[in-house]
Amino acid sequence: MHPLIKRLRASPEFESDFWSSVSASRTPLAEPDPDSLNHTLVTFVAQIHTEDDHVVVQAGGFADPPENVLVRILGTKTVWACYRYRNDVRLHYTFPENMPLVTWDNATDKEIELINHTFLNAKHDVLNDKVIQLQNRAVSLLELPEAPDESLTYKREGILRGQIKELNFDSDILQNQRKIWVYNSPDSEDAKNKNLLLVLDGAWYLSLIPTQRILDNLFHDSCIGPTTAVFIDNVTPTSRNVELSYNAEFANFIEKELIPWVRDYYDVSENPVNNSIAGSSLGGLSSMWLGFNYPHIFGNVICQAGVISKLTHPDQPQDADNRLTTLFEQSAKLPLRVWLEVGLMDDLANIVEPTRHMAAILRAKEYDFDYHEYAGGHDFALWRGTLAQALKKLLQENIGDTDPVVT
Repeated sequence: MHPLIKRLRASPEFESDFWSSVSASRTPLAEPDPDSLNHTLVTFVAQIHTEDDHVVVQAGGFADPPENVLVRILGTKTVWACYRYRNDVRLHYTFPENMPLVTWDNATDKEIELINHTFLNAKHDVLNDKVIQLQNRAVSLLELPEAPDESLTYKREGILRGQIKELNFDSDILQNQRKIWVYNSPDSEDAKNKNLLLVLDGAWYLSLIPTQRILDNLFHDSCIGPTTAVFIDNVTPTSRNVELSYNAEFANFIEKELIPWVRDYYDVSENPVNNSIAGSSLGGLSSMWLGFNYPHIFGNVICQAGVISKLTHPDQPQDADNRLTTLFEQSAKLPLRVWLEVGLMDDLANIVEPTRHMAAILRAKEYDFDYHEYAGGHDFALWRGTLAQALKKLLQENIGDTDPVVT
């Protein structure tokens, strides 16, 4: 219990003094953990309008509301909760008001709709100076001093920048049209056999994660060679639930329409060693599945918090549970390099444990892979920095005129 909270509990009549002190020190309130040098005690504080209201702290993504209700101090409209975090945590958080106090797994369709509404309209912490934009809303950022370096995501002055073109791509296979964005690293028009990076949920990876800025910085630092990156948009907000869930038609679209088109218009390498596919959450699942099915196209896979266990959307296949881990477990070792990551505050049963299972399979089969468990949640605020490290590791300098691998 933070000293300011103790003082207010003892003297609730001094609530205005409490908020003056909190406003001066800024929030959330952080103090060393007396039991561990590797942890920090972080106290979130907020105010309610009436005694019947409640506030939930949503930290790092989709935490279950009942477990994260801020506790009211009797005689006041101040609510609080203290959490113990590793010193390398990075996550966003908001304060949803009067969110239904049901778990995500047990909520009815109506309750989930209301949870999502309050979640997406939640207020940020007005006394936290670190505010970022996430999916068209302001959210607060908690990052402790040992959080992973994310300087590769920062915009640098005085360096060359790649060019991005927005295009409409028609698919005969899927019978739809979508936006795609094509990035080319600076001064690479005449480069041969460029790296190819295919990114799912492309709009998010150009906004919530500034992938183009990461690529500019890596190229400037000579960490990667000339690169073409293709960012694939979703046709509708819900179409990703179908297309990124073991969808054979979407896979055919990638193999038979998109990749040939990219090779026709951009001089990219046909050697899978130089070709990567990346995604997060459902996009992480799809990147792993596409890598499994097309190792002759993609030699590198980046899976950020992939939903590689239970799929829950009604449009998704009902027999999808654990399909991806089963595929890798029962197949021979594939020529893939894999970056696999998860936040420890993510969904334990559906994401953290299945990701650990996948890592164990890759380790047993002696894959070339990197596995990381970060102090964070299901969270673009975390993924932007970790993507930069993944790209730095996998997009090595272009190897030039190496003959393509034919399978």
